[in-house]
Amino acid sequence: MNYRQRLLPGASANQPPSPALAHALSAQAAAWAPDTLNPPTYFDLPSKDGQLQPLISAKWTTNSPLLMVDQYVPALKMYRAIAIDVGTKDPFLTTNTQLEQSLTRLGVPTHLRVTTATT
Repeated sequence: MNYRQRLLPGASANQPPSPALAHALSAQAAAWAPDTLNPPTYFDLPSKDGQLQPLISAKWTTNSPLLMVDQYVPALKMYRAIAIDVGTKDPFLTTNTQLEQSLTRLGVPTHLRVTTATT
């Protein structure tokens, strides 16, 4: 497992994250912290060589839907409902549950479905 894979949720010392999760987080990194001087990925991660990069970490935090939801309440209320579908083994189960709670607190119609993994 390479250095970048170890940083991903769901990864452990012996078990890399699923390819789908790795691709999703790479896409987030490319959108939230692009770096044209950092080949071959051309993005930055919140830590480098085991050290936290405060500016990059702030960029990731700023783009978190959980933290942005309060800014967009009028727009979010225009939807009939927002569905959140997450599995019990999903590394983002807690974050998605918190997002659903925030949306509910703000009066945005929301449905959270947590499914049990079969494997």
